[in-house]
Amino acid sequence: MAAPASGIVAGGGLWLLTGMPIEVAAAAGLLFGVFAHLVEDFLAAQKAEVIEAQLAAAIYLMVGSLRAGASLLAAFESALEEVGPPLRPYFQEVAGRIRLGDDPRTAVTDLQRNVPLETFRLFATSLAVHWEVGGSLATTLSTVGRTVRDRIELARRVRAQSVEAHASVGVVLLITYVLGFLMWRTNPDRLNGFLGSSIGTMVVAGVITMQAVGLIWMSRLNKAAF
Repeated sequence: MAAPASGIVAGGGLWLLTGMPIEVAAAAGLLFGVFAHLVEDFLAAQKAEVIEAQLAAAIYLMVGSLRAGASLLAAFESALEEVGPPLRPYFQEVAGRIRLGDDPRTAVTDLQRNVPLETFRLFATSLAVHWEVGGSLATTLSTVGRTVRDRIELARRVRAQSVEAHASVGVVLLITYVLGFLMWRTNPDRLNGFLGSSIGTMVVAGVITMQAVGLIWMSRLNKAAF
């Protein structure tokens, strides 16, 4: 709720403090909320990338321990010694619950609920299936670890390809407001008269709203779904 709340506060502040028409203030608040959402989404993606990379490293540590003859709990604890935050608390919880006698399938199922990422769902499902039917867990986890690394690499490539599109959108938005500022500096009376009219107010509010919709659309098009 942080992004919508920041948009509402920004729109209300512009309306109350600057006397901006309510239509334009609402559109500006929407645009500010979209920017806040994009920043929040970017930070979440960065954190997800870090925790997925830690998961891939932990899986390979577990595979090495399992192939050396260790039990699954011992492999889990050996990986736990090398993993740092933000993944470490989740692995600590799973290992602690199993050590205290909790059902391992329930513990790993709760892991994918606490970390709602596709890679964790794949990892937890593999462990749950192993506890249910048995089999060679080292081979399964090796395949899972390779899949996690491939997903991370693909996501990085998608983000690298989308940088140019993001830069183009940012330049277009910047040019729009620079041109508006130059028009106001050249002939402020005419621009103020246009903005003060009902048609001008609706046009400006519509343009800002379309910018917000375009930013959301662009972010959805450049997001990897796999």
